[in-house]
Amino acid sequence: MLGEPKPVSDGKYRIDTPALIGHPYACVCPVCKKAVVFMPQQAGAQAVKCDKCSTMIIFKAVAKATANEDGKDAPDKAAPVTQRANISKGNKSKGMLSWGNIFNRKKLILSEGQTIIGRQDSDYPSDIEFKDSKMSRRSVTIHVTHEEKGWFFKLTVNKSTNPVYVNNSELAEGESVFLKYGSSIQLGKTIIHFQEAK
Repeated sequence: MLGEPKPVSDGKYRIDTPALIGHPYACVCPVCKKAVVFMPQQAGAQAVKCDKCSTMIIFKAVAKATANEDGKDAPDKAAPVTQRANISKGNKSKGMLSWGNIFNRKKLILSEGQTIIGRQDSDYPSDIEFKDSKMSRRSVTIHVTHEEKGWFFKLTVNKSTNPVYVNNSELAEGESVFLKYGSSIQLGKTIIHFQEAK
C-alpha cells in the first residue's frame, strides 16, 4: 500500500509516494472502493485505471528510491536484496510448490512470470490463497525466470505484518531471496515446500 490517492481533477487521483519498479502494489479506489493492483515495469510518471469505475490513479515509479516528506527521492530503506550475482547457476528444471497434509496434498508447478501468495481476501486477491488468519494478504511474490544458467525463483516479501520465514530465517518487508530445491516457506501457520517439479 503506497498511500491514500488524492484528487487531482475529475476522475483522476494521485499517489505522492513513489513506487519501486518490479514491486507489486495495491490501493483502494477512492471512488468505488475496489482494490486496484499494479506493478510498475519502468521509471517515470504513469497511471493505472480502476477496472470497475475507470478512475485513473497517477503515480511515479522509481528504480531504488522511496520518498521524503518533501516528495524528493531518498535512498531505499528496505532490507537488502539477495544479489543474483552470488548465484553461479540456477535450478536445472521447473520448481513446484506443495502444501497440506498427506490426505489433502496440493501441488503447483511454477511457470515463468510471477505468483502472489497470501491470505484469502476478495478485495486483495492472490494467485494462491490460504484461509490462514496469521498470514498477510498478498504476502509474498515468487518471480520465475528461465535463462541459459537455468531456472531462477526469487521470493520477495510484499508485506511483513505477519512474519515470513524461508528455511527458518525471517525476512523483512521488501527483502528477496532465491529459492533452491528443498526450501521451506512459512507464511503464518502455513508451511509451503519448494521442490523440483517431477
